[in-house]
Amino acid sequence: FSVEDICGGKGIFSIVLKITLGFGSFSYSTIIKIPGTFTFDKLKNSECDPFSMDDQKRDELIIPAHRQECVFYSNFAPLVPSVTPRVFETREWSLKSGKVGYIHMEDLSTKTKTLTFHSRLTNEQVKNIVAKLAYFNAVAFNLGEKLTSEGNIEMMSTGTKMIPPLVSEFDRFAGHPEVFKRILERKDFTGLICNEPLVSYVLRECHRDFGLPDLYVHGDLWTSNILFKLNPDKSVSDEIAAIIDWQFAHKGNFVFDLCRLLIFSCDGDQRRELEFSIFDYYIEQLGLELSKLGTHQLPYSAKQIKDVYELILLIHSGFMFIMNPALNIKPLDEEQIPAYKARKDRLELRMLHTFEDALQILDSGKFNKFISKYLEP
Repeated sequence: FSVEDICGGKGIFSIVLKITLGFGSFSYSTIIKIPGTFTFDKLKNSECDPFSMDDQKRDELIIPAHRQECVFYSNFAPLVPSVTPRVFETREWSLKSGKVGYIHMEDLSTKTKTLTFHSRLTNEQVKNIVAKLAYFNAVAFNLGEKLTSEGNIEMMSTGTKMIPPLVSEFDRFAGHPEVFKRILERKDFTGLICNEPLVSYVLRECHRDFGLPDLYVHGDLWTSNILFKLNPDKSVSDEIAAIIDWQFAHKGNFVFDLCRLLIFSCDGDQRRELEFSIFDYYIEQLGLELSKLGTHQLPYSAKQIKDVYELILLIHSGFMFIMNPALNIKPLDEEQIPAYKARKDRLELRMLHTFEDALQILDSGKFNKFISKYLEP
């Protein structure tokens, strides 16, 4: 048999192993996903060493996240088979017993591919992902009160604690820190993205103030958590095979998935263009999916979705301080440095455009009444 790490450094909280068993001329492969601090261990030896994952953060974030993914695959995934891979067995991570957690699932690696964080989705890929989200949300909405509230939203808020040191040390790891000077000088903005109660409100419940229901949320939707089908020539197609890494799945603010996808997986010009039409497209797809389930009345509007999206963008933009250094680690091979620098430039431009839009939303005053109650007098 053979064991191969197929995540290629794309995963932050886990390692994904492909295990192949040989039986003469026949072979069988399967996937084992193991939670851990692998990416953060790499950061200890990189330019971002002060921000690596310690044991306390591991216990607060990674172990509960793995537990939640096990719960999701057991309880909700069977209801949405077209967006999830087939899972055979799960085991929670127990420090007390010394048992390592894992998720044993089907091997889709020969039929699908994920993209890196710095990759840019095509517009068609975005639309296909949004259609899957509409299907996912329709199933959750149709469950009504039967939709369980499993999932710990606090896991998503934990990352907020990592933002202040990254903001203060931004010059250390930024390729073009001078470009961001005017952003970082806006203490009203940096104060918001580091405000834990405010971040928790936006991730947990702000949608309710706009008349939206609690639905199931993926919680970590971006390029590397999406499996794309392959074309006959093995190139990546626009079709979605499955969405993976459900460790942050919970019942709550479902608009978060759409916002995270667009700000992390689209370049600024593309995202701004998509924002003209993507909310209407989502509602159109939601209506189609609900009608298949026997519900013929739309529960909410594109405007409601857009309003919540903008509030999330304003606050969640701060998480780009975490994602950029964590997922663009400097390579050891000198020949790869030029490509690394180009990727860094691309990510920083994406980051800059997101911050510019966040400041525009903040300066509009549109959400002052929602934000003000979380600010010190």
